[in-house]
Parts: sequence; C-alpha cells; structure tokens
Amino acid sequence: MVLVAGGLGVSPEVFHDAFSRVHPVAPGSYPDDQRARQNKEVLLGALSRYGITNQQLDAVSDHYRYQPGPGQLWPTKPAKIQAMVQNGIVTSFEITDGGSGYTSQPTLSVPGYRIAPVQVNLSFGKDFSKNGSIASVILLR
Repeated sequence: MVLVAGGLGVSPEVFHDAFSRVHPVAPGSYPDDQRARQNKEVLLGALSRYGITNQQLDAVSDHYRYQPGPGQLWPTKPAKIQAMVQNGIVTSFEITDGGSGYTSQPTLSVPGYRIAPVQVNLSFGKDFSKNGSIASVILLR
C-alpha cells in the first residue's frame, strides 16, 4: 500500500483509510465489473478530495497491481550501494542508485566485513522509477 500511496502523492494513512472501505475479492480471483466499479467509486470518493483523478488511480493501480505467482511482484529495481571500509570496518555507505519498489527496510550486508546495525530510510513519491527507493543508509553506533 505504501507504493500506491506514494504513487498517488498521499500518505499511507490516507490510502489505507480509503482502501479500508473497498470489498476485494479472494486472492487469485478477479472482481466482476459491478464489484470493480463499486470499489473504484469508493476509492475515488475518498481520494478525490486530495486531487486524485480516475486516470491517476488507474495508472498507479495498474503499475503496482500484484501479479499472482511465485516471485511475481510489482516492478522492482535493486538498489546499488557501496560500502566505505576503513581498517576492516564499514564506516559509511554511498548510494549510487536507490532502486525502486521497496515497501519495507531491506537487509543490508557487506560480505567479509563487520558492520554496525544500520537504518535504511525509504523514499516514496509519484515518480515510479524512484518510488520505494532507498534514500539513506545510516550506521547506528
């Protein structure tokens, strides 16, 4: 839901509230036309006050639509991060490409090196190529 909210430019709480009134069908099945129309009316009724149009909702929903099956999620792009190492200890990270499609903090490791706990911060927004990207990696000491 955080990717859809980000793609629409609303907070996850706003989207969650709107979606809480939708009546989805069972996993792996598709709604009939009447159910699809009703659900869209519910979403637009709640989201239109934030400037969300039918076209925006369709574009974001289509982009992040779950594809049933093993390993079939919404579009993702792995991040590229370089570890800065000094005296065998990771001292910082440089994000060369934040990737996209992350919905929760990914695990970060540097094989062969000790690493302090890290905090990975994500960024969400309307640009699909950057929505759900890694914005920063902070070493917690």
